[in-house]
Amino acid sequence: ACPLLAVHPLLGRFISMKFRCAGITDSCIDCLEYSPALCIFFQGCTLKCPSCQNPSLQDATGGEEMDTDEIIWISNSHEEFYRGVVCTGGDPLEQPEALYELASKLDFPKVLYTGRKYEEVDPKLRDLFDIIVDGPYVEELKTGGFPASSNQVVTRKGK
Repeated sequence: ACPLLAVHPLLGRFISMKFRCAGITDSCIDCLEYSPALCIFFQGCTLKCPSCQNPSLQDATGGEEMDTDEIIWISNSHEEFYRGVVCTGGDPLEQPEALYELASKLDFPKVLYTGRKYEEVDPKLRDLFDIIVDGPYVEELKTGGFPASSNQVVTRKGK
């Protein structure tokens, strides 16, 4: 697909909407009401949480280069199937331009998983997500359910 050039509202400059993606898949998460969802795995995470569930996604140069338009096209092509979109990784916040582009253009309920605290998420990004699961994974606080460790917080828009 052709790269999309636009003035990015967070950065105020022209950018190409290419990003590093580890893959996309269908996600059926029983604990969220937006199943099945298109799950986008963003490549790259500098947090390096011990016992990370996706250590292969930490390297920012891994995965493949994708265009946000490809993801938007895939989701729109299956709008009768998907009930939501999940952005996870790695950490999607390490690619804020692409995350904003996707979240602002995907017309589905959206879920963001990040190892960072809710307060660290740019308010313009926070406003685009219906659910944000924040906080690093801590093995000693493993729940065996959702969220994965008890220090993680699930914030729902409007609550």
